[in-house]
Amino acid sequence: MNEIAKTEDRRRTLVPASQVAETEGKVVVRLEMPGVSQSDLEIRVEGQELTIVGKRQEPATHGTWLLRERNWGDFQKTYSVDGSIDLDKIDAELSQGLLTLTLPMKDAAKPRRIDIRSA
Repeated sequence: MNEIAKTEDRRRTLVPASQVAETEGKVVVRLEMPGVSQSDLEIRVEGQELTIVGKRQEPATHGTWLLRERNWGDFQKTYSVDGSIDLDKIDAELSQGLLTLTLPMKDAAKPRRIDIRSA
C-alpha cells in the first residue's frame, strides 16, 4: 500500500474526456469536468490552437482512503483549429461538471444552398 500512496503523491497531468461534433454551422466541444470550478479553468486561443488548462482540487478527506477512483491535479487539452472557425466568437459554458465550447464557423465556411435557375 505504501508504494501506491507514494505514486499518488506525484504531480499529475490529467486529460479530460471529450467529444467534438459539427452541427448547424458550428463545432461543439464538450469536456467532462466533475469537481472543477470556473475559477480553476483557463481557456485561450493562440494562433490556430485552442487550449483548455485547469486544475481539479484534491477533495478533503476525513479518514483513510479505502478506494479512490477520481483523480485530481492539473489538466490540459489542446485542439488545432482550422481557418473555418471564427476565433473571436467562441463561447464557453460550465454546467454540472460539463464544459461546453461552441466554435461558430465563419460565414464563408458554412454550407450553403445554390438555387437553380431555369433557362
